[in-house]
Amino acid sequence: YIKFPTLNIKKIGVDDYSFPSGHTTAAFSIGVSIALSFTGLAVVSIVIASLVGFSRVYLGVHYPTDVGAGVVVGTLSALCMHMIV
Repeated sequence: YIKFPTLNIKKIGVDDYSFPSGHTTAAFSIGVSIALSFTGLAVVSIVIASLVGFSRVYLGVHYPTDVGAGVVVGTLSALCMHMIV
């Protein structure tokens, strides 16, 4: 993964990134929960969650593997909670 040297994006006070992407995990957890509860909003909620994941890579704060792991963790947590509740 190589950052673009000409891409000037202002980072606001973020010094420590993590694996998996917390933003993507939260977005997919919420998005999948909405998709399971309100099937009419399924496509919209998953698209928005995907855009959150894409933005983390685009901004250069996560590797694609971080985002992929966030997708898996967020989706599995939403599925588990849906089965419990």
